[in-house]
Amino acid sequence: MLANLRRTIFVKVGVVGIALICLYFLWQKTQPIPSRFEQHTQKWNKRQEHFVLLWTHPWDREKEGIQDGLKVDDCLFTYDRSKLKEANAVVFHYSSLDNEKLPWQHYRDPTQFFVFYSIESPSYIRHAEKRDLKNFDNHFINWTMTYRRDADVYYPYVRYDEHMFNKPTDHTTRLLADKKELALWVVSNCDFSLGSKRRMEFVDTLIKAGLRVHRYGRCFHNSDEYNSWTLKQHRAYKFYLSFENALHCKDYITEKFWYNAIDAGRVPVVWGPSKSDVEQVAPPHSFIHAEDFATPKDLVDYLEYLDKHDDEYMAYFKWVQTPDSETKLRYRSFKDAHEQALCRKLKTDLQPKTYSSITSYIFHNEVKDCLL
Repeated sequence: MLANLRRTIFVKVGVVGIALICLYFLWQKTQPIPSRFEQHTQKWNKRQEHFVLLWTHPWDREKEGIQDGLKVDDCLFTYDRSKLKEANAVVFHYSSLDNEKLPWQHYRDPTQFFVFYSIESPSYIRHAEKRDLKNFDNHFINWTMTYRRDADVYYPYVRYDEHMFNKPTDHTTRLLADKKELALWVVSNCDFSLGSKRRMEFVDTLIKAGLRVHRYGRCFHNSDEYNSWTLKQHRAYKFYLSFENALHCKDYITEKFWYNAIDAGRVPVVWGPSKSDVEQVAPPHSFIHAEDFATPKDLVDYLEYLDKHDDEYMAYFKWVQTPDSETKLRYRSFKDAHEQALCRKLKTDLQPKTYSSITSYIFHNEVKDCLL
């Protein structure tokens, strides 16, 4: 009788155990399965350091591109390919696949992000370098990192600089005292694209209309002279011709605007990007757009007018004296761009995404003028 009791208890315990196991598996099936990107997030967030592998320097020139060993927050940027399997992201400049056998022969973790990187205009890529970018098509790329505001990682030519955006209160007064010349233009790309040829022709037209401009750079065979200038000589100009090498390319606003004009205390005269694109990023009332004038002579006359009326000229620096809150917020957006933006995205925005065609993204979304 005791043996039968033990047998009954054993059977009941077994039945209960099996029932609990079945209930556990039923409960597991009701739980959401983490996506591979959620698993990716969990895996990388356990790390103290994140790796961003830079596949090559731009054009294989060691002095070009992001600095090797750059540390941004907890992200390390490196050209060390032994880190490929550990890398959260792999960044490809548009020249990075020049020496690669395709399709891709190297390791690729399905949770890694392959990032296309370019800060050149579509016109320059197509005409000066004769590239079509087809090697990056067919869902090879997950994210874009360019100067365009619609890029996955915003990488504008300008970097946030306290000196550039927070001038001392007496800056504008001292600025005017140093200015004895009208306009300056420094250019080294004379004819690589139709855009660069067109800007040369436009400046010639402005000169014929009476523009007083000093021209320097490779195109005028006087780069050494310009490079030997003193600070006083640099400060002497009221206007800088911020003329790009392409016309109406989305958001293509380079150092010609930001550093040769805005940061140098000169009013930029803009040709190339659309006025609306410039207005989205520039300090308010800080620039003059060539397309606002019916003729080259009208533009020249306006510059001459500003040269003779200090109050009107200095109004282009009001953003320095009294920047509004929206302007300050815009400046801070530059601080959150570049490598900082990529590092942050790797930790916070890991949604699945690929580009079927980088060729379309770079070339086919532009207006005709941009691609000439």
